[in-house]
Amino acid sequence: MTMGRSHHPRQRRTPGAAATALLLAAGALVVPASAHAGAPTVMPAGAPARASRAHVDVAATDPRFGVDEAFPQAATADALGVRWTRVPFIWDYVQPSGPTSYNPFVLSNHGSDAVIDSEIARGRTPVGLLLGTPAWARQNKAWGEASVPLNIDKDWNDPQNYWAAYCYKMAKHYAGKIDQWIIWNEVSIPTGKNGQAGQWTQWRGTPPQYARLLEVAYQAIHAANPTAKVVLYGDPYWYDHGAYLSNILNLLAKADPTGKEHGYFDAANLHLYIGAPSFYWIISDLRQQLRAHGWSDKQVWVSETNVEPYDDPSHVVPVDQFRVTMDEQAGFLVDAFATDIAAKVDRIEVYRMFDGKETTDGLAALGLVSNRVVDGQHVLRPVGRTFTFLVGLLKGAEGGTYTKGELYPDPYIGGKAGVFKVVTNKPGARITVLYNQLGAHPTYTAPYHTDPATPGVQYDAKDFIVLPLRDAQGVRYDRAATATYTLAAHATQATVYDKYGNAVTLTEGETKAINTHDVDPSGRPVPGLAPTTISLRHGVYTVQLRGGRTYSNPADPRIPTVGGDPVIIVEKTGR
Repeated sequence: MTMGRSHHPRQRRTPGAAATALLLAAGALVVPASAHAGAPTVMPAGAPARASRAHVDVAATDPRFGVDEAFPQAATADALGVRWTRVPFIWDYVQPSGPTSYNPFVLSNHGSDAVIDSEIARGRTPVGLLLGTPAWARQNKAWGEASVPLNIDKDWNDPQNYWAAYCYKMAKHYAGKIDQWIIWNEVSIPTGKNGQAGQWTQWRGTPPQYARLLEVAYQAIHAANPTAKVVLYGDPYWYDHGAYLSNILNLLAKADPTGKEHGYFDAANLHLYIGAPSFYWIISDLRQQLRAHGWSDKQVWVSETNVEPYDDPSHVVPVDQFRVTMDEQAGFLVDAFATDIAAKVDRIEVYRMFDGKETTDGLAALGLVSNRVVDGQHVLRPVGRTFTFLVGLLKGAEGGTYTKGELYPDPYIGGKAGVFKVVTNKPGARITVLYNQLGAHPTYTAPYHTDPATPGVQYDAKDFIVLPLRDAQGVRYDRAATATYTLAAHATQATVYDKYGNAVTLTEGETKAINTHDVDPSGRPVPGLAPTTISLRHGVYTVQLRGGRTYSNPADPRIPTVGGDPVIIVEKTGR
C-alpha cells in the first residue's frame, strides 16, 4: 500500500508509575458474548500484580503471540491468551537523579519486580524495552529523553559509559526473568519542521549513533546475562520503507566484520500498521537483507501491529488517516497474523492492551480494551475476541504460502488489490485465509495527465495509472460488492470460520453462509452488507468474498484501507 511519511495513524507515550498504578486498580471488562449479540458478559480484568499462579491457558495458546503492556490488565490478558508482553523500562524513570540512583516502582506501586514476577507466574513472558535518556546523561539537554546518551563511545565497561552501565544493571537484575531486551523504539521517525521533535520522535541521534548505542548495549547485556537476546528497535516500516533499518544493518556489519559479535543483535524487529497485503514481502525482504550479511539465524519480530478504529463511541474520530471500523479492525488482525505466520515471524505483538491515558492525551485508540464503560466496566473491542480466536487457531502453525491479489490482475492498482490467499499448516490441519482487497462500490475521481512514452495510458496527480478516460473531468471506478474466488479442496469436509471464530461445517455438495453477524458499536446488525457464502462441489470451493468498505488512505484512495471480511478454511490433514 502506498503511504506518505507523515500520515501514520498513531503515536505512543509510555505511562509513568502513577498512571500505571491507576490502571492496575481497574475493574472488570465487558466482553460480547458473541459477535452478533448485543448482550455482554463480564470477565475480570486488571488484577494487581501479585498473582501467585499461572492463569494463561498455556496448552491452548501460542507463545509467539503477545500484546504490548498487558500487565496493567493482567487478568484480561490471561483470558485473551496473551503469552508475551513488552514492558518499558524508561531510563529517565529508573535512574532519575544519577548513575547510582534506582527507582524500583516505575511499573507499579507494588514494585516493578512484583509486576515481572506476576507476569511470569501467569504464564506470560516479559520482554524488556530500554529507552529514554535521563537529564543527567544527555548529550543535548534540549532533546529530552530522545537525546543521545553521554559517553557512548567509551568502552562498554567504562563506568562513565552510563548507558552501558544501565543496560548491564537491568540485564543482571532480571536475568532469568527477562532474557530478551529491545533497544530503544522507532528511532527512524524523523524530527518535525525546523528540526523540532515530531509528534512521535523518540530518538534525535544519527544512524551511526544508534548503531553505537546498540553495540554497547549488546556487550553489556550479554556480559550480565550470557543467555539474553538483544532485539533491534521496532522499525516503523512505512515511514521510509525500511531505508533507515537497511542503513543500520550495513553499519552493524561494518562494525563487526569478523562476525565475532554476531552483528551486535539477535533479532530484527518491525512495526507494521495497516497494509497487510504488503507484510509478506516486507518480511521477506528483511530476511533477504539478513542473509546477505550472513545473519540468516536472526529472528524476525513484529512487535507492534494494529489499525485504528474510528467508530468506538468512547473515541469517535474522523474517517481519514487510515482509520477503519472496529469490525474491519478485527478483519485486519486475521490478515496480519496469518501473513506473519506464513512469513515465519518469530514473535507477533498487538499494540496495545488498554487505551488508558493515551486517548485522553489525544493519541490513537489502539487498545484491545477501550476507555468505554458499560455498567461500570471497561469494554473489550471486537478485535480482542479475534485475538483469542487466532492464538488458538494458529497455535503450532509454521510457515506457508502467500498469493497476492490475482482475481483482478489489472495494471491500474499495481497488484495491491484483488483476492489474497494465505496458506499455513500445523499438525493435523491446513489453514487457508482469503480476503478481498477490492471494494464495495468504490468511486474514485481524479484529474489525469498523459505521457508520450506510454500512449493511451492516463495518470492521476500521484502518477498512478488510472482506468481509460470516461469524461474530461476524471475517472470513475466502480467495483462489485463481492468477488467470486475458487480453489481446490484438500479434504471432503472443512470447518469454515469468520473473523470472530464463528464456525460452520462444510461438506461436499453444500453451500453455507458465513460473516452474517456483523454488528455496529451498539450491537445492532450492520445493514446493506453483501452476503458471504462458500460452497464445496466436485472438490472445489467457491467463495463469495466481500470487498472492503472504508477508503481512508490519503495516499491512495482507490483501494480500501483494509480488505473485506476474511474467510478461514480449516481442513484436516494426515500430518
